[in-house]
Amino acid sequence: MPMDETLGLGSGGFGGRAAAVVDTKVRATLVGDLQAELVPDFFEGFARGARANVHVRVLYGRSSHHKIEALFKALPAPCGWLVLATGAWGECCPAQREFYDRDWGLRRRKSEFREGCL
Repeated sequence: MPMDETLGLGSGGFGGRAAAVVDTKVRATLVGDLQAELVPDFFEGFARGARANVHVRVLYGRSSHHKIEALFKALPAPCGWLVLATGAWGECCPAQREFYDRDWGLRRRKSEFREGCL
């Protein structure tokens, strides 16, 4: 996701196993009132709570503020796609590879879901 001169990349999956990889490229200790070292902690906590794989990375940029904002903007895109496609936040979803075919279409076999998930 772009944030002015900065580009952030985000990817995620609700497969039931928590993992986070965060590359902020921020050298500053403080960005406004935010301690920059807490940004990876947030994404790691989100990954644990959602039982998700979360990968966010700043590809390039100048402003530390824009780098952090680009990461927060980059994560909802893949998460929103998966939630719309699966109808759940991972609790009912074995892994996203079960839901997408070669054309990124949704497989609608209800037998792949636990009861009450769709």
